[in-house]
Amino acid sequence: MGRRDGFSGGNAVAQGRKEILGMHEADVAKVLSRMGLLERMNAGDLHCSDCGGVLSVDTLGAIFKKDGITGLRCDRCLRMLLGFGECLDAE
Repeated sequence: MGRRDGFSGGNAVAQGRKEILGMHEADVAKVLSRMGLLERMNAGDLHCSDCGGVLSVDTLGAIFKKDGITGLRCDRCLRMLLGFGECLDAE
């Protein structure tokens, strides 16, 4: 059984000192709602922490914490960070 927050601990991958948790695409809206972010995302008020592009449920690549602050990253910037592509400036 998965965790109640929508993240799957079974998909955790240790990379150095960081842990990456996977989330099923069907759970993204539920997790964002629990975090109080879904309405802001639907209104176009949330942006990628890296490129500044407007985020949607379809373009969200990662939710992360850094220094106790929650950050959001678009799928293009996540691919670049992981070495699978380039981060393009917001269109």
